[in-house]
Amino acid sequence: MQLRLGYDDINHYFGVVGPAENLVNSAFGFTPTITENVPGNGSYPYSALGAMLGVHGDIWGSKLGIFQGDAQHQFTHTFARGYLALWEGGLRWGDAEPDEDSGYVVKVGAWHYRQPHPDLPGLSPSTSGVYTVWEARRELDRGRRLGLFLQGGAAPQSVNPVPWQLALGLRLEQPFLGRPGDSLSLGMTRSWLRSAVLQADEELPAGTVHPAEMAYELTYVAQLRPHLSIQPDIQFIHRPQGVYPDATAALLRVHLEFF
Repeated sequence: MQLRLGYDDINHYFGVVGPAENLVNSAFGFTPTITENVPGNGSYPYSALGAMLGVHGDIWGSKLGIFQGDAQHQFTHTFARGYLALWEGGLRWGDAEPDEDSGYVVKVGAWHYRQPHPDLPGLSPSTSGVYTVWEARRELDRGRRLGLFLQGGAAPQSVNPVPWQLALGLRLEQPFLGRPGDSLSLGMTRSWLRSAVLQADEELPAGTVHPAEMAYELTYVAQLRPHLSIQPDIQFIHRPQGVYPDATAALLRVHLEFF
């Protein structure tokens, strides 16, 4: 059993997609059916005050959490600006622990957001949704490992600008022989958009919002030293937020570990 009280990034415990951890686009982390529909949620760059209780057995786990609904305003009464409650259950079989070579994980989750003050800037009305994550890890030849993932989210209420989301991808560890610390990741995600809600929120003319945003990402982590690695990343985003022209983004990250 695990009990946590305090400030936490909710996505450290709920909706985690292990094989997608090197992908930079935020859609491969917490599903956009939460982050886009609940803008005050306690995931990066904000942490939320709350509590979480988790229990687990050999092949199963379950956790329940409740967090303040507007993490952008930390110094108010905890639930004065609403709350976000989440439940997640999971099964694993094979050697599906993060440090093992092979196995499978299936997670399902449900959440409810209660907001008594949706008229405040940056907050949304009360809403709820579900999500699921599937992971598979396989050991390949010569020490290489392959991780696959499939992620989906649903929040079909009419008030939500993002009613559906689907993502899939892979991570290949040691893609080249002789470089055991490197990894290559690929991902694709599609977020369906509710045009009427976005048009009303942004005061846009009818017919100007595309029905979906899609993103494709390729990233490579190259270990230069035991505590130093670099990560070039490139993304192509089709119709960002359903409004803007197609975009290509490239970046270079430097990872430095001190201990």
